[in-house]
Amino acid sequence: MEFRQISFFGTADPNYENVAGLKCIDPAQREANEAESAAIFKAKGITEVEFDTDAPDDPIGTIVQQQMKALGVDVKIVVSEVTSAREKAYAGDTTLFFFGQAVASKSPVEIINQIYRPGAGFELYQATPPAKWSELLDQLDMATLGSEEEKALTAQMDTIMWEEWMPKVPIRRPDEFQVKQDYVRNIDAIATAKFIQSRFVDAWLDK
Repeated sequence: MEFRQISFFGTADPNYENVAGLKCIDPAQREANEAESAAIFKAKGITEVEFDTDAPDDPIGTIVQQQMKALGVDVKIVVSEVTSAREKAYAGDTTLFFFGQAVASKSPVEIINQIYRPGAGFELYQATPPAKWSELLDQLDMATLGSEEEKALTAQMDTIMWEEWMPKVPIRRPDEFQVKQDYVRNIDAIATAKFIQSRFVDAWLDK
């Protein structure tokens, strides 16, 4: 199984090669990042948060619970309907919000229009972008899709998001499963494996 780092613009990231060394992702910075995060939560007086999920044994909730405990924050898992959880998120009635979607896009413009552009459908009450980022967005609107100009502009926007804005924290996910052993048989990957990530629906091993 191969893990790829997923950034703000997903598979269309113009700065993809620098993701592994970024803050909160680089393993070498883990202890320092955890200490800084713990200090921020403590300074803001946050000692407990709720994690809304539609499954009582949600593996993501369990992982978040374990990781946040190391930061001095207790995570209470609350079982609720997905619709109710999303309504709370859209209303800004959350401390932390985990939101996932497929990010296999050919251009960062697709991701920007869905998530980061002010007024976008998935804007989720994020902070106002820095002025320079908005200026670059105006230039991007006039650039040719897939051009070198687009790549240069979105690379600058990505850098600003990391250094000045960071309205959302990208995480890594399993992106591709590769089987090379001859004794693995009967693999049935889902059709969307071509576009997002491969998954095994069924697999068995020869004796």
